[in-house]
Amino acid sequence: MKKTSKHYAAEEKAKIVIEVLKGEYTLAELSSKYGVHANQLQRWKQSALEAISDKFKRKSKDFKKVITKRQLIIKKMMKAIMKSQAVKMLQHQKNLLLQEVEKRLPLLRILKLEVRILMPLTLKVSKFMMSP
Repeated sequence: MKKTSKHYAAEEKAKIVIEVLKGEYTLAELSSKYGVHANQLQRWKQSALEAISDKFKRKSKDFKKVITKRQLIIKKMMKAIMKSQAVKMLQHQKNLLLQEVEKRLPLLRILKLEVRILMPLTLKVSKFMMSP
């Protein structure tokens, strides 16, 4: 007759593996207590240790991703701050230029008048020069 193997739930395996890891009993004692072969207990123990190790590795990778995301956010914030500072500097320079323009406004008005007077004359002369 073929002997059917017993299937253990994950919770049962975890409980047994915890006892194996504690080391209070030998594998032979735990094997007879739970009816599981010592080699199987070794495989479960190894599997559990690998799973624990993998979990820490994943957390480390996740932590690195979080750090990277935070660094990107900080870089974006720094760019925004620098951009706003640049905008403030440009606004300040614009204000200085406007003040300078206001000081020279009378001169600009005269130049504007000259342009209004000279522009039509320039157009007439250019048309005259272009005609055959």
